[in-house]
Amino acid sequence: MDLGAFVSLEDISDALPAYTEEVIGVEMDPPLQRAYEQLEDDIKEALKEHWGNPSVLSTSMNALLLYPDRPFGLGDLIGYATNPETSEREKFISRPVDLDETFVYAKERRLVQEIQSELSRGRLCQVTTVRLKISPKQ
Repeated sequence: MDLGAFVSLEDISDALPAYTEEVIGVEMDPPLQRAYEQLEDDIKEALKEHWGNPSVLSTSMNALLLYPDRPFGLGDLIGYATNPETSEREKFISRPVDLDETFVYAKERRLVQEIQSELSRGRLCQVTTVRLKISPKQ
């Protein structure tokens, strides 16, 4: 690349239409809710047993944020601790339930509904997503 330009949103915001964000709560489908609650229970137990362990905290927070959007393919959630008796590193936390990845979950259904509503009113829509990189199952 011979030339490049780095532009921030502030640099071009005068030329853009008004922008508003709105949070819409969507209840989880019952199978997802049950699986999420089980994951929460496993994580709470791991946090109690290994209080202050940063590998448990970071892995757990990431999983709790990710799972409602992608409740499949996570594999084992692993935190590490050294066993004081054996001096070996132990793995633990949880193995979240792999739900059906072909099912269209409530959050996705609501997104489609919102887009259809906006399009029916003649409004243009843009959806931005984040592609999540998941490690292979362990």
